[in-house]
Amino acid sequence: MATDSYRREVTDLVEAGWRIEEETADRVTLVKRAYGDPGIHILIAVFTIWWAIGVPNLLYGAYKYLADSDRTIVWKRPQPGGSGTVETSEPAPDSASWSGELEPTDTAGEDVE
Repeated sequence: MATDSYRREVTDLVEAGWRIEEETADRVTLVKRAYGDPGIHILIAVFTIWWAIGVPNLLYGAYKYLADSDRTIVWKRPQPGGSGTVETSEPAPDSASWSGELEPTDTAGEDVE
């Protein structure tokens, strides 16, 4: 059933290292954070450790942790055309107010009825 597959999918992602960031009645937003590539940390340390005492390394780690993280959304009801998982790089808005329909206008910019 849909609820069992939803729970299984969330459990599998949590076991794979994802953390639950937000949970609502119809979806769960999961995030996977990292501190950056160890090679880049070593490179930054080699070039800046003497003058900056590791501060650039800390800034790089904080940037990777806060701004450059992966997010995924698992919906309780499958979305049209795919599975229940939607991958994003940013959190999804809480509500979408636009229906996707545009009102027709003439060339002068006035509403057409």
